[in-house]
Amino acid sequence: MQRPYESHLDYATLHKLREIHFRSHWPALCRRTLLEYLKQEEPRFSMNGKEFTSSEVNPLFRELVNKFYMSFLGDCVDEINVAGVVFFKFKKAPSGDSVPVVIRSEHFGDGYEVLIKDADGANQYRVMKTKNKEGRKVTARQVKRLMVMDHFGGSPTSNGVLRSRLVGLLDHEIYYQYMLRFSLQAEYTLSNPPIVTETPPEAAGSLPVEERETDYYTPHEYELAKQQGLYKKDQANMDRVQKHQQAESWAVPLRLGQVANPVKENVHPIPVGLKVVSQAMPVRNPRFGEFERVYELKVCSTYGIPRSLLVQDVSMQTAGAYALVKDNLKVTLGYWNYVGGQLLTAVYRCIYYPDDCNWIVNHFPGKEEMAEKELYRRASKIADVSVILPIGPHGSLEQNYELYMQGVITWDEYVKAARGINGFGYKEMPEPEQPRENKEQPGQSTEEAE
Repeated sequence: MQRPYESHLDYATLHKLREIHFRSHWPALCRRTLLEYLKQEEPRFSMNGKEFTSSEVNPLFRELVNKFYMSFLGDCVDEINVAGVVFFKFKKAPSGDSVPVVIRSEHFGDGYEVLIKDADGANQYRVMKTKNKEGRKVTARQVKRLMVMDHFGGSPTSNGVLRSRLVGLLDHEIYYQYMLRFSLQAEYTLSNPPIVTETPPEAAGSLPVEERETDYYTPHEYELAKQQGLYKKDQANMDRVQKHQQAESWAVPLRLGQVANPVKENVHPIPVGLKVVSQAMPVRNPRFGEFERVYELKVCSTYGIPRSLLVQDVSMQTAGAYALVKDNLKVTLGYWNYVGGQLLTAVYRCIYYPDDCNWIVNHFPGKEEMAEKELYRRASKIADVSVILPIGPHGSLEQNYELYMQGVITWDEYVKAARGINGFGYKEMPEPEQPRENKEQPGQSTEEAE
């Protein structure tokens, strides 16, 4: 039930933004590209500033993270872009562990009611559930143990107005869809022009039909039969022409290079007493392609995804332009990796901290020397677990190998990049003992290197 000073979220605008985000071509393409880059590498974990290696992380917890936490992160990215606020709660996984689940905004207004009010300059939210699992309406009740995060810079106002990053794209999307629809209608009309007929005007000075003097009488049935006979005769002539064209198309060999006359299916004679008149035809918009490119740039800049990553662009053939694209993408991924790391860290601490904060690793430093009580006290007091989302590798395998050979990156950084490019998780590998100048490049033998 709505309380004083509470406002509903703008559901109409919210569902329009979801329609754009998931179903419009370019926004959906940017969304898919962003999620692919974010999920390119497995999350890493650190405690008190020390990052754990892949072998130190509990395999059961790693499986839990890859199965539930990463899908949770993808839902959070969608909700931040669309609504600017994330609502989530916890449920039990089959293993018995608590995992986060996002309440998707597609159910807002139909299953959930979101109420907002101002509380000392910050938004205060209440989420009411209005439908059960079977989809039947029930008495509204407040969802308990609900977590809310809206510190991403696009949270709604206290009166329910959305301010997410996709709000600025809404008017551009509506205008583009109208332009696209009208352009398609114009092309269809130009390729299939309609035929407009009209009754010829009477000669000047002639009397109306009902006032003309006639000295003969013609039965109505006779005139109707005469017109129908003329129509049938014209239709028979048209059918005869079509059959002739079809026979000619069968008889003429295609090897002679002669194009057969197409058989026109929907051809009818013009009714008696009518004539064809000219009409105003639609005009193609010569600037629609230019506007479409501007729209694509607007969408890509909203998501922070360079357009050149999605389409083949001639202007991006140079090495400097390619490096600029990678730098822009790195800025976007750096922001989302920071936001995702903060989200997953908060979720982990809500579930495990401080009681089980050392469960993610197979061992705890100094575990053998410490008593169980002292271990629990130390873990509860100073353990600070953080989730890190590393930025995926850039460049090809050969480029990263060349950087390693030149000493620009270390062996550990090269291994991370090489395994990330091929879709493998991070794993420590010993550096070869042979000198760098004698190292074999990928796919090159020792003889070829010499």
